[in-house]
Amino acid sequence: MEKNAAETVSKSLRLPDRLRSFEDPEKKWGRLTDESSKFAASLRQAVSSGRSTDFDAWDKLLADWALGYSKTDWWTAAHAHEWETVQRLLGSARRVALNHTAPLGCAPGQGRASCFPDQVYDSWFAAGRRGAPYGGLRTAVVPVALCDERNGSGYVADLTLELFTGSGLSCARHPTQAFVPAGPDFIEGLDDALEGALSCATGPAAPTGGCGVLWTLRSRDSSRVAIKPDGRSTSGAAALALLLAFENKAPSCGVLVIADVDPSSKDELRPTSPSALGPKVEGIAQLYPNPDGRLSGTEVDKIVVVTAEERARAESVLKNHFRNRTPPQDSPICVVTCT
Repeated sequence: MEKNAAETVSKSLRLPDRLRSFEDPEKKWGRLTDESSKFAASLRQAVSSGRSTDFDAWDKLLADWALGYSKTDWWTAAHAHEWETVQRLLGSARRVALNHTAPLGCAPGQGRASCFPDQVYDSWFAAGRRGAPYGGLRTAVVPVALCDERNGSGYVADLTLELFTGSGLSCARHPTQAFVPAGPDFIEGLDDALEGALSCATGPAAPTGGCGVLWTLRSRDSSRVAIKPDGRSTSGAAALALLLAFENKAPSCGVLVIADVDPSSKDELRPTSPSALGPKVEGIAQLYPNPDGRLSGTEVDKIVVVTAEERARAESVLKNHFRNRTPPQDSPICVVTCT
């Protein structure tokens, strides 16, 4: 990359100053795409403040990186996906800065996968620039239970959904977490949750034409920084949160739904994977301190499952967990089935 191009980029957006401090190209790329880099937030701030951003210089920077890095041994398909994500973020920021944004939603005959997530990214950058909600922006936060793929343990995270009204349907990971991958089943589950919630929504806030969603996941356990979710088991909680948002209501932070949106009937729930139920319930119980400890406000006091069999199994896990504490105690968490 030419030196003047790098200097132009550094002046328009400060992040590359830190990138250039690393000589190792792999460390440079990791610094850009790491969640802590705040690349998307810095870019949005530049657009919202009206500060001049030389997008051509950024394009050249990316092109040079792709040309040089793609031939190295460490460059993988995951890096190529991250590179595409940077392009998408810069493309949306450029469109908003130049007032070239397209209406939210997919063109006729265009599938969700092909238009996703550009229009929702455009809406996010535009909301920052205008300093006001764009297209009826609302936010819903709901607890979800996940399993750690490394050891199979369960834990609780907060799923945040930012809603943009528009045409068509589109779900995308929030730009501030754009470089943390998610499995295809998780993404498909959120798409189905959005479609199912829209089909059931009757409240005054229900979008009439469609909806776009930006989502983030943050663990209630601060030791888990980046969450790479897969599976459909959070889709039930997402569907409930979206449905309540369409009715101008907020989900309870103490109620956690463990269920899948049924892909064959998106307005219904089905049981989650039997092998995942126990670890997830155990992870929910871990949020509670010992009797002499103080509640932190992150505890879940109600679990919602689909079948009576799931309820009995969850209650058994909770009973064993709290009886094995010192001293033993009764479970403070109730388990109910959805009706």
